[in-house]
Amino acid sequence: MKLLLQYGSSLMIKCIPRHDFARCMIPFISSVTQTSNADVFDQQSEEALYNQLYDELRIGYFSAGSDDVVLNANSTLLRWTGFSHEELVGKMHWWEMFSIGGRIYCETHVVPLLQMQHFVKEIALELAGKNKEKTPVLLQASLTKNVEEESKSFLRGVLIDASDRRAYEREVFLAKARAEELAARLGESERQLRELMDTVLHDLRNPLHSLLLSLEILQAAEYHDNNAAQKRQTVMNIAYKTVEQMKETLENLQSMNALEQGMVRVVAEPCSLRELMESVVAKYTSYAAAKNIELRLDIRTDNVQRDITWQTDRNFFRQSIENLVSNAVKYSPHEKQVVVRLKASAEAVRVEVQDEGPGISEEDMKKLFGKFVRLSARPTGGEHSTGLGLSIVKKMVEAMNGRVWCESEVGKGATFIVELPKAE
Repeated sequence: MKLLLQYGSSLMIKCIPRHDFARCMIPFISSVTQTSNADVFDQQSEEALYNQLYDELRIGYFSAGSDDVVLNANSTLLRWTGFSHEELVGKMHWWEMFSIGGRIYCETHVVPLLQMQHFVKEIALELAGKNKEKTPVLLQASLTKNVEEESKSFLRGVLIDASDRRAYEREVFLAKARAEELAARLGESERQLRELMDTVLHDLRNPLHSLLLSLEILQAAEYHDNNAAQKRQTVMNIAYKTVEQMKETLENLQSMNALEQGMVRVVAEPCSLRELMESVVAKYTSYAAAKNIELRLDIRTDNVQRDITWQTDRNFFRQSIENLVSNAVKYSPHEKQVVVRLKASAEAVRVEVQDEGPGISEEDMKKLFGKFVRLSARPTGGEHSTGLGLSIVKKMVEAMNGRVWCESEVGKGATFIVELPKAE
């Protein structure tokens, strides 16, 4: 065994890279030191060999006698603790090198394990150096016990700096968290893709079927019928609405894709908000009148001319308000009122679209601005809904550094609010 230590050690030191040596030597030392009673070595000669093995390695090494007093420590351990050879060897117990919690753990767990099985592996402790700095380490120790003469019991310990290991574990934890987040995002993307396919199939298949049926009716029309012209006009109106519905679906999908891909950029310019609001209300007045809904514009400002010039993206602003007004009319019962308010101050502009519809439930509020969302409320005139309008509004408003939200009470209508800050 001594020959193995003497000649094997010098060979291993030369052949094994420095950073891998500690990892390679731990099982070797454990196998050597976990001996039976008949294998109690000459401690002094062995200790000289261990010193040769460990003195310049980047792992700490110490040995202690039956009274737990340190008999030897290599230069790495002395550097970690800040103690000199004279301060540590022959003066301190081996477990006094650790923090208070580590000392308690050694007394309650490590020492009993050593007495029972003669070795311990990878015990996480903290070295408490002379300068109060703490170094996380892993302890691996073995006890050579002489039953006949207990005073010759001998402890050898190896300490490995666990700082790198902690950093590695932290990186693994962060990598796992990132992987889980990515998996969740991929799962959400797959879900949205399925919803997109369902929306496209549903919202385009039905209009196409309706359009095909209208064309068949036109083809089969009897032109000598006195009412043929009126019938053709009715069918043409249906076909026109069907094409408009398909166009709306495709435009919403295109807008959402452009916003998410960053293909559309905000172009801020001075805009007359009064002019924009009046044009939006005028656009939907006839639609509201068809359901006997009063659509009214209310502008409130400190400006005497009641005009508001604001630095914003004209197209984003218009499309956002158009979507909200269209939804208000779409979901309002007949013979109700929709009020569009424009409020302005020196710091922000605020648009409110208030309806007298069924209101929005607490459950629907949670998913109100999501993509492809089907709410419990349904259009009151059989209108078409893609489930994308509010999601597009949210993205456009946020692109203008604004915010959008809804205030509602079930049975008492809903008010959608867009607030844009003053451009810097």
